[in-house]
Amino acid sequence: MLFNDKLRWETEGPGLFYLIAISAIFVIAATGIALASRHKKITPSDLPLISASALVDKPLTPNGTILVNGELWSAYSLHGNFITPGTRVTVVGLRNHLLLVKE
Repeated sequence: MLFNDKLRWETEGPGLFYLIAISAIFVIAATGIALASRHKKITPSDLPLISASALVDKPLTPNGTILVNGELWSAYSLHGNFITPGTRVTVVGLRNHLLLVKE
């Protein structure tokens, strides 16, 4: 016999149906959550970095990187001027995915 009765019982019947149904529900829920998070609007409470002090890591020419609260962020000089590494700047806003800063 190619299949024993125990194996046939484990792969047939309502048990397999429930496994497939639960897996499908999980995949649908995870996909919905992932898609919803991509379209989340930014609110003022999501921007605790505004008015924070930062240190320029890579020169802003006018874009570069800054260190804010121990994290590296891409940033853009508000007036488009060159700012050297080590300079203290203040975060004044957000443009696309860049923090806007001024000296």
